[in-house]
Amino acid sequence: MAPTTVSLRDVTVTRNERNIVDHVSLDFGAGERWAMIGPNGSGKSTILKMASSWMHPTSGRVLVFDRELGQFDVT
Repeated sequence: MAPTTVSLRDVTVTRNERNIVDHVSLDFGAGERWAMIGPNGSGKSTILKMASSWMHPTSGRVLVFDRELGQFDVT
């Protein structure tokens, strides 16, 4: 099993009082390849933005190498 590089823990993203992503948890491991499929507006791009440190969730946690997003400089 590959070590986890990015973890989404119970993340929710709310815009205009609507949950775009609702309580999602995922682990991405080193060397893994993922494909995200789903209909338009299902939150695929939002999940990828959080996993790549471009967006913070409304609630929940995003961990990059076991460090919480927002608690360290990603540059």
